[in-house]
Amino acid sequence: MIVQDEKFALPSKSINYLLALPEAYEQDGAAEWPLILFLHGSNRRGDDIALLRDYGLNTRLQHGNGQPFLVLTPQCPGDSSWTDELENIMLLVDDILDHYSVDRKCVYLTGFSMGGHGAWYYAAHKPGLFAAVSPLSGWFNPDQAELLKDIPIWAFHGDADDVVPFERTHEMIEALKDMNPQIRFTPIPGEGHRIMHYAYDQDEWIEWMLSHKLKI
Repeated sequence: MIVQDEKFALPSKSINYLLALPEAYEQDGAAEWPLILFLHGSNRRGDDIALLRDYGLNTRLQHGNGQPFLVLTPQCPGDSSWTDELENIMLLVDDILDHYSVDRKCVYLTGFSMGGHGAWYYAAHKPGLFAAVSPLSGWFNPDQAELLKDIPIWAFHGDADDVVPFERTHEMIEALKDMNPQIRFTPIPGEGHRIMHYAYDQDEWIEWMLSHKLKI
């Protein structure tokens, strides 16, 4: 992987981000690549992008160059949250789509903790952008579950989580199970909050994510 450390300029501030490109990206200029947007947890906010280099989905990227997708990892400002940054992050995503060779049918979303909440929220409020979403240790309002009835979802949560209660994801699954046939849930018995490796280290997770394409 080639990892670029960048800043995206907005009218009132800049957002730091990492963009990981496969080694083959520059070798095949005609190819279009899947893109995964990864939203981090609350303790990685701020202006030190190094906090995200060996963290979450990026940890997987440190151990091989064969991943057939790009990974976009923005850094949430220290005084903000992913829900507050929705429109700014969408501007960043649009910029990446405009300047890199990305298959727009294959844009995916995942996040952990605060980022898990962000993943639920972004998928609900930006329909037609993401081909699949995978929230980890997150939460959302079950009363808004209908906003997510058409998107493939694979959620993970440890049942001993003492930071974000397990019930927050379970409630979403219960609200969605009769309206979304494309939902999967992996409860992790005895595990607490930090469960990213249960998803991101698994080839099955990557294969599931990349198996989905938007019909556009």
